[in-house]
Amino acid sequence: MSYLVMARRWRPVKFSEVVGQEHVTRTLQRAISRGRVAHAYLFTGPRGVGKTTTARLLAKAINCKNPVQSETEGFEPCNDCDTCSDIAGGNALDVIEIDGASNNKVEDVRTLRENVKYAPSSLARKVYIIDEVHMLSNAAFNALLKTLEEPPEHAMFIFATTEVHKVPATVLSRCQRFDFKRISTKEIRGQLDRIVQGDELAVDEDALVTIAVKAEGALRDALSILDQLVAYQGDEKISIDVVRQALGLIDLEMFFRLTDIAGSGDVAEALKLSDELNGGGFDPREFLRGLQKHILDLLYVKCGGKAVELDVPDNFQDRYASSIDAMSDEDFLRIGEWAAEAEDTLREVLDPRVRLELFLVRICKMDRAVDLGALLERMGVTPDSFKKKKP
Repeated sequence: MSYLVMARRWRPVKFSEVVGQEHVTRTLQRAISRGRVAHAYLFTGPRGVGKTTTARLLAKAINCKNPVQSETEGFEPCNDCDTCSDIAGGNALDVIEIDGASNNKVEDVRTLRENVKYAPSSLARKVYIIDEVHMLSNAAFNALLKTLEEPPEHAMFIFATTEVHKVPATVLSRCQRFDFKRISTKEIRGQLDRIVQGDELAVDEDALVTIAVKAEGALRDALSILDQLVAYQGDEKISIDVVRQALGLIDLEMFFRLTDIAGSGDVAEALKLSDELNGGGFDPREFLRGLQKHILDLLYVKCGGKAVELDVPDNFQDRYASSIDAMSDEDFLRIGEWAAEAEDTLREVLDPRVRLELFLVRICKMDRAVDLGALLERMGVTPDSFKKKKP
């Protein structure tokens, strides 16, 4: 039997298992329990946050023969009846999943309109799940409008998209819209902990934090990364060094070195750091993106935040307190802005390394921002000095 990846093996089978989208699942559960299910829904949000999974759960819940309702979890499908099993296995003929990217022509929608008229063969309601619905052509959207507004009583439409701004307002007005949010690093980390324990894997805590940060709010991406690391490492323990090596991530130590170098203005050390990045095969854009986050973390601590609240390995938390005095707030801000500008221009240059080294020299040579009040105080100038003396 072929291997089933973690993203599918650990896919939620109940609303309560959907991570980070309680505002959506709670509303849907109450709508089902009170008989207020709409005929059209639009799920929008970033990739890998549970849009299609929730659509399948909704299709399962409204068709389940023995739904379960409790005070703690709300309305849930039983996951035991043949209806739940067929929908979970993708074998239910009345739950039709359509890829909007490859079925985006008006002819495809006309076929859908003809088929939606027929009653479901085995389920209570026929559900159409259209993924990446924004890929439909304007003609296809227009052909769908009348059916979408007044579908047969046995039909329901669920649309999923990552680019809701491309969906016509005429379609949006006919749907109940739910905005799925990016999943927090803490929530992804918690889910990874549960999966690691469930699969009896050996993974360091710092490695889990790094995976959660790298996923950038997409739980599916985090599971794909973890799957890749397990394949890379086999039965051996997955450490933070293994994560960096397998994914080509840049050590946080390099960012601390860079801010120290910028504070001292040592151009030679900056160019030496560039040689190390190039020799390690690291992507300059990845380095600049990581630097921007590092600068934001430094500013957060410099402005009174606690390093323990940052999404960084525990062994680096003490470094922030000792690094925030290397430069002023304004200097950190300038480095962050220049890093963003350099990242944008790397797409257009033939030699990214040259552009990166120019950026490194620039931050080493920049003039330091000076607090005027502190400077005047060192000079012994007080506010009374500016008062006009009486003749």
